[in-house]
Amino acid sequence: MLPPSVRELSNEDLSEFARKQHLAGRLAFAREIYEELLRREEDPKSCLTMLASIAYLTGRDALAEGYVERTLDLYDEHMEAYPNDSGARMQRGLLRLARGETAEGEAAMARIDLPLVTKSGTQGEFFTRFEKGIERGLPLMLFAGSPYSGCERLGEVIANGLNVASGPLALGIFPRTSFVSLRLAVAAQGGFVAAETVSPTPYNLEQMAAAGVSRTVVVTRDPRAVALSWAQAIQIDWNLKLLAPLWRDVFPSARVLRAGAPAILEWSIATIVPLVCRALADWQALADEGRPTAAVRFTAVEASAADPLGEVRQILAFFDIDPGEFDTARAQVPDPVAPTDPPPWRAAFSESQFAEASALVPGDLARAFGWPM
Repeated sequence: MLPPSVRELSNEDLSEFARKQHLAGRLAFAREIYEELLRREEDPKSCLTMLASIAYLTGRDALAEGYVERTLDLYDEHMEAYPNDSGARMQRGLLRLARGETAEGEAAMARIDLPLVTKSGTQGEFFTRFEKGIERGLPLMLFAGSPYSGCERLGEVIANGLNVASGPLALGIFPRTSFVSLRLAVAAQGGFVAAETVSPTPYNLEQMAAAGVSRTVVVTRDPRAVALSWAQAIQIDWNLKLLAPLWRDVFPSARVLRAGAPAILEWSIATIVPLVCRALADWQALADEGRPTAAVRFTAVEASAADPLGEVRQILAFFDIDPGEFDTARAQVPDPVAPTDPPPWRAAFSESQFAEASALVPGDLARAFGWPM
């Protein structure tokens, strides 16, 4: 039973308190609070979604699926009454994507009326940089990669060096991250940097073509290193455990979580390495087509670390940007780092894990990007 001091909180404060307990990993306590909010009929869709997350994290999958089904029913009812509610459409679409109902989720992303937002600074500063970037004739610079590929860091360096706006254009979790059509169309005016964990799905390519986006830099990192980072993040980042457990094909089961670090890494090798390789192969196939309306340039973080400024200059040339537009000091370009053999992440793998992970990496991809096998 909740303490009186907690029950006396307003709905808004109680909701925030529940989220804090959830983020801290105090799942039983968080569940009690969400259930109290449900009794108060305070945003039941949000509460049910959080209860589903907790149920998955604690191994009660059937209960979790029931919560998700109930949530979707409520969203369907809400959308019938309020068909122009973009926030509800977004949340319903994300739940559909999480369940693997890709067509339904993508259809929602194509109809969401969400404005551009920034991840840092004020909205005023964001739009000032955006407008000035358009005035300077700078294009939209799209960077794509898997999570933990270095894609976001590279996008940040480019955006700071050019003093242009940056922010998210897509929603979801890799590999079903999907562009929000309106955001992409607005950002395509230029003066904008977007770093997204998007794959070249038919939907994403259609949205890019419709917005006139013709150039993409794909940031690559050894899929085995990505799998290790993913496994480590799952163990230490409770923020990741807030809603990611609903994405069943890219988040481990409660049984795997309880088994600890070795089991999580084994799961990540078997699950994440193939997903990253598939996405890179799809980008490679698109690049091989050589379409002028869909030009692709690959940037391997392992190779570019030795000459980061040189890599930045090549990326600027790819986007037809005068290098004089780029302020190296403001960009905070990282210092060169000499590659090591073996790479640092290799030490985290046992011999059998490394062999298992390496067997999942196609040889042509490894050779193309210089990954040690």
